Amino acid sequence: MPTIRMNKKRFIKLLGKRLDDDELGYYISMIGTDLEEISPEEIIVEVFPNRPDMLSEEGFARAMRYFLGIDDKIKMYKVNESSYHAYVDKDISRKFVGCAVVKDVDFDENAFRSLIELQEKLHITHGRKRSIASIGVHNLDVIEFPITYKRVNENFSFIPLGYDKEMTMKEILEKHEKGRQYKHLVKSYEVWVDNKGDVLAFPPVINAQYTAIDENTQNFFIDVTGTNKRVVEEVLNIVVTHLLELDGETYKVYVNNSPYPILEYRQKTIDIDYVNKLLGLNLSHNYIKDLLLKMGIGFKYKDEKRFNVLIPPYRTDILHDMDIVEDIAISYGYDKFSSTLPNIFTISKVSYKTKFENILRDIFIGLGALEVITYHLSNENILYKNMIIKKYTPIKVIHPMNEEYDTLRNSIFPLLLDFLSKNKRYSYPQFVFEIGNVFDNNGNEKTHLAFVYANTKAKYEDVKSIIDAIFRELGLTYKVDKSDLNFLIKGREAKVLVSEDEIGWFGEVHPEVLINFDLEVPVIGGEIDVEKLEKKVKK
Repeated sequence: MPTIRMNKKRFIKLLGKRLDDDELGYYISMIGTDLEEISPEEIIVEVFPNRPDMLSEEGFARAMRYFLGIDDKIKMYKVNESSYHAYVDKDISRKFVGCAVVKDVDFDENAFRSLIELQEKLHITHGRKRSIASIGVHNLDVIEFPITYKRVNENFSFIPLGYDKEMTMKEILEKHEKGRQYKHLVKSYEVWVDNKGDVLAFPPVINAQYTAIDENTQNFFIDVTGTNKRVVEEVLNIVVTHLLELDGETYKVYVNNSPYPILEYRQKTIDIDYVNKLLGLNLSHNYIKDLLLKMGIGFKYKDEKRFNVLIPPYRTDILHDMDIVEDIAISYGYDKFSSTLPNIFTISKVSYKTKFENILRDIFIGLGALEVITYHLSNENILYKNMIIKKYTPIKVIHPMNEEYDTLRNSIFPLLLDFLSKNKRYSYPQFVFEIGNVFDNNGNEKTHLAFVYANTKAKYEDVKSIIDAIFRELGLTYKVDKSDLNFLIKGREAKVLVSEDEIGWFGEVHPEVLINFDLEVPVIGGEIDVEKLEKKVKK
């Protein structure tokens, strides 16, 4: 979990109420964070990754003010009209962009430190090390609008942040510390430039010295670029509302004529019986209203059975009704829940299925493989198009959060290839496996085992030896036959048969598939139906 170190004196000032160390420690723990230390100078807290809005003194103090009842009304955010325009070219790789202007911020050395720490924490956590979202914070006063996010060539140059001389784009990736660190994220050279042609930033790598901020900056331009629209907008909202805690005022920036930031409260309808059943309580509408206010969430009465909640724009963690119930429980106080014994007592034991899966894990670990866990949701590009599968019937999510995760996986193998493509910067060989659920065309779950091995000299004989090892350790014999999988090289692939029943396949990955996943070395691998294999072992 990310750790924040807060200046104690400044935190108390932002909180607006003086508490002794025992009170501070109690309330910090009860709000759902892990207190590490309180000293005369600082407070060290571990914040759960689902609350990135609390990764700064400003955000943490805001949450505590609600929790302690210091703020007794929901703060609504006003976004002022403006003539600020930002234009994003169509061929940009980080195609989702959000921008904002915040003026008249009460800024000083401590506020500067807090903002920079928040930016880095968000990069690491919510932005997934800048892979899906990266933030630029700039001095608004030096920028001449409109601004443009566009592609340039490798010889384009500007002065990067912290330097006093120009570097080309290529030099930044080769010589600059941040360039070397984030080179793997750069698919093309892309920069923000203002109306004068001056460079603001090279996302997701480095800002320009031209727009550098310091403790005397009062007016800010914020840009967030990335590959995930929802995350880009959430990160922008967190940074903007952080600055608004310092008495700033925010103004719209029209990104390709779409106004940002979007600081509206989201509404969600909750059933009061659902809340009480899960918590084992009998809470009234008014009591729930008070409890939600302590978590910074608004309440609107709908009818006797339901109510609406107003979710702040910086709360990225509330996706389901259960998240609201959790906030109600935190506000109510976990120390107030009484312990009860269940009506039914049972003795548990590990199922044979789990034992068998653990045996398979031990076999692969013994072969030198690392276990990974990928998402059950993916997309058609990864599952089918990159695998050159032409005929398929995907199971789609009706209301997906984004297009990257809108399809149930029917196989683990493509996700392991995608995993390899995202880890090309590490040395070879790379040998990983996963045991997990897949879904057939009717949505039924099945357990599969998949593995991939990437190396410059990987070949059919190597994957055959892996399959041999699996069946030798399980005490089974198997046969092979030709498969008809076009994502494997013809003549270097096979399906696995046990007692004439097909339970899996293996082989060398087709070069076209490697190109689609941007892989530069040969890859071998396979996938096995664990449930079918388990039945054969039982016999």
